[in-house]
Amino acid sequence: MLIQRSGVKWVFMDNIKKLVMGSIQTKLLVYEVNFFMLRSSKQSRREWTRSRKVSSSEISFRHNRPLHFMIAIFVLAWGVLAISPVNRRDWLLENAVLLLFVAVLAILYRFFKFSNRSYLFITLFCILHMVGAHYAYKNTPLDVWAKHIFDMKRGIYDWFVHFAFGLLIVYPAREFIAACLRLQSKWLYIFTFSIIMTSSALFEIGEMGVVLVASQTLAEEYLGVQGDVLDSQKDMSMTLFGALISIGILVTISYLRRGKSDA
Repeated sequence: MLIQRSGVKWVFMDNIKKLVMGSIQTKLLVYEVNFFMLRSSKQSRREWTRSRKVSSSEISFRHNRPLHFMIAIFVLAWGVLAISPVNRRDWLLENAVLLLFVAVLAILYRFFKFSNRSYLFITLFCILHMVGAHYAYKNTPLDVWAKHIFDMKRGIYDWFVHFAFGLLIVYPAREFIAACLRLQSKWLYIFTFSIIMTSSALFEIGEMGVVLVASQTLAEEYLGVQGDVLDSQKDMSMTLFGALISIGILVTISYLRRGKSDA
């Protein structure tokens, strides 16, 4: 009788144990399912949010208010700086290059639209160039200040604009190359850097062509060497420094974003 009772007790305790363990496993399974459902819902919510974000390059020109504002600022700056430049002939020559560049952007807009961030960088560079053209690239307030403070014989504004070219145009160039070519990140930056430096070299060669065609006085004004025989090399060096800094910033931002996404 005792053996029978102990056996029944043992079976009863075993059933209780199985029931408890089963309920615990069921709860764990429910928690695990809820966790994965919550995680998947967060991921789907993020994907939905990303899909809802419309890039500025997808907005039509009519509805792109930031681009309208940048164009208005560009036209206003051009009109103001066209008033009484230091050397009208040099200003016309400098702005011929600028207007050609703007015309290329306008034609390209039908086939490829940059982001508004790229257009912002391009607008900033164009305004810097227009300021230099107004002052013939040697009589800007920055040049006067540098000559007074550092007792320099030549101005530095043309170096500043070449530096700005490398710093500001790397981003638009990278955006355009990424859309046209399927390159890995490393080769994308290498190709972008090569394009920027090639453009800088071609510009210096173009200046040499102007010297061969234009009169001596206009050629000296346009070149703006200011007695520096290494002016072309220094201009390209400033472009080099600006491009390297810009690429360094872009690589750092990309690395930090990748680290956040992995986390």
